[in-house]
Amino acid sequence: MKKRIFDNTIVVSIIVLILSSTFSFFLYYGNHRKNAEKDLTSLISLIDSTINFEEDKIEYLKNISKSNENIRITYVSSGNEILFDSYDDILGIKRHIDSEEFEDSVKTGIYNPNRYSSGAFKDVYYNAFKLKDGSILRVSKEIESMFSLFFDMIPVNLLILLFIVISSKALSSRTSEKIVNSVKESLERNIVIEEEIPEISPVIFEIKSQRDIIERQLEEIKVERDTITIILENMEEGFLMIDTKKSILLINKAALNFLNATKSVLNKNILYLTRDEEIINSIEEALKGNSSEGIINSMDREIKFYSNPVYLKDTIAGSILFLIDETEQIRSQRIREEFSANVSHELKTPITSIYGFAELLKNDMIPAEEDRVEFLNSIYNESKRLLELTDDIMKISKLEEGSELLKSKVDLKKLSEEVLFSFTKFAEDKSVKLHLKGEASIIANENMMWEMISNLVENAIKYNRENGEVTVELNEDGKVKIKVSDTGIGIPRAKQNRIFERFYRVDESRNKKTGGTGLGLSIVKHIVKNHGGEIKFKSKEGIGTEIEIELPKVT
Repeated sequence: MKKRIFDNTIVVSIIVLILSSTFSFFLYYGNHRKNAEKDLTSLISLIDSTINFEEDKIEYLKNISKSNENIRITYVSSGNEILFDSYDDILGIKRHIDSEEFEDSVKTGIYNPNRYSSGAFKDVYYNAFKLKDGSILRVSKEIESMFSLFFDMIPVNLLILLFIVISSKALSSRTSEKIVNSVKESLERNIVIEEEIPEISPVIFEIKSQRDIIERQLEEIKVERDTITIILENMEEGFLMIDTKKSILLINKAALNFLNATKSVLNKNILYLTRDEEIINSIEEALKGNSSEGIINSMDREIKFYSNPVYLKDTIAGSILFLIDETEQIRSQRIREEFSANVSHELKTPITSIYGFAELLKNDMIPAEEDRVEFLNSIYNESKRLLELTDDIMKISKLEEGSELLKSKVDLKKLSEEVLFSFTKFAEDKSVKLHLKGEASIIANENMMWEMISNLVENAIKYNRENGEVTVELNEDGKVKIKVSDTGIGIPRAKQNRIFERFYRVDESRNKKTGGTGLGLSIVKHIVKNHGGEIKFKSKEGIGTEIEIELPKVT
C-alpha cells in the first residue's frame, strides 16, 4: 500500500508540475516578449523625440547605450555610411543596410512596427527610422529565446521534483501507516473508527465483515476437521487417503498398526508404508477407476482391504484404502471348516467299520465262531468310539455357545480324588502311579471341573511310560492353580503349539492303539476360557509333560 500511495502521488505531482510549468512558461514567455517590444518602442520614441536637439548625436547615443542593457543602436548617414554602432560590429551591421526596415524608413521617413527574429538562444526585436537630416537610426533589443528560457527553468523544476519525491515519500509513509494503524485498531477493537480517516470506514467495515465470515468458516472447518480426526483416530478399522501421485494424504493409527509402520508416512509415497504387492496393485486399479478388495497377512493377522477411487467433478482425484482386521472371523471360519472336515472324517471311520463288519455278519460270510466274536467286538469298540466322539463334539459345541454356567462351590481335592479313583484300573493296566497333592476350592461349574481334570489325567496316563507317574497338584494362593504332570513320552517342540487344536494328535499311529478322539485338550481349553482362566504348558520329549491351569477363585 505504501508503494502504491507513493507511486500515485508521484505520478499526480509530476503531471501537475508539467502542466503548471508549461502554463507558467508560456505565460512568462509571452509577457517577456511583450515587455521587450514595449521597451523597444518606448526607447525609439525617446530617441526620436530628443536626438534632433543634441549637438553631438553620437555621444548622446553612446550614453543611451550604456544605460540600456541588451540594446543595440546603429547610426547610419544618408549615404549609408555607418557612423556609430554600440556593439562595435561594423561588418556585422552592414548586412542590415539593405534590410526591409531600412528601405521602409528611407521611403516613409518614419519608423514602422517592430520586427522580430528568432535564434537558438536569443530573440531580437528591432526597428529603424529616418531622422530629419536624412540619416537612419536602427535600434534593436535582445531577449532570451524560448529554448534558453526552458533551459533556465530546468534546475528549478528539478529542485521542485526532488521536493515532490521527498514529500511524496514522507506523505505515503505517513498516510499508509495511518491507514494501517486505523484498520488494525478497528479490527482489534472490533469497531469501525471513523474519526481519523472516515473515507476508509466502508473499506474497514467490509474487511471486518469478511474477516468475521472467514473466522466463522475457519472455525467450522476446524470443528469438522477435529471431528473427522477424532472419528478416524478412534476407528478400529484402518483408513488411508492417497492422491494420484500415490502420496499418503491421510492415515489413522489403526492403519499404521495394521501395516506395522513405526515412522510418520504422511505426504510420503505409499511404498514408505507398505510394499505388499496386493495393496499396491489395488491402489493402482483404484486410480484407474476400478474398485477391488483382498486379504493380506500382516504380523500374523488377517487384514481385509477395500480399495476405491475418489472422484472430483468426474475426475479421479485419488483413492481410499479401508483396512479391517478379520483375523478372528477368518480363523474361526477356517477352524469351522477344519472342524467340519475332521468331524466328517472321524465319524466316517467308525461308521464305515461298523457298516463293513455288520454287512459281513448279515450275509453269513464269517463261518468261524471265533471270527464272528472278534467282528462283534470290533463293532462294539467302534460304536463306543463313535459315542465318545459324538459326546465330545456335543461338549465342545455347548462350550462354544457360551451359555450361562451353573456354578457352585467345588472342593477340588475331593473332586480330584474321585477322578483319580475312576482311573485306578486304567492306571494299573498301564503300570502308572497316581498322586494327589495340596487342596483348593473354587466357585465354578462342577461338571466342567470334573471334565477338565479328567481329560488331563486321562492323557497323562495314556501317554505315559510303564512304571511312570501322574501327579495332580492343587494350590490356592489368590488364584486357584491346578497342575497335572506326568513322566511320559513328552511332546516334540515342533508340535507343542498345536496340541489344543481339535482332532490334533501328536502321533497318529500311537493314537490308533491308545484310542481317543483328539478333542480332550480342546475341551480343556474351552472350559478354562469359559471360567476366565489361563493355561500354561511345558513338555520335554522323553521326560514328560506339565500342564498348569490358573483360575480365579470366583469364576
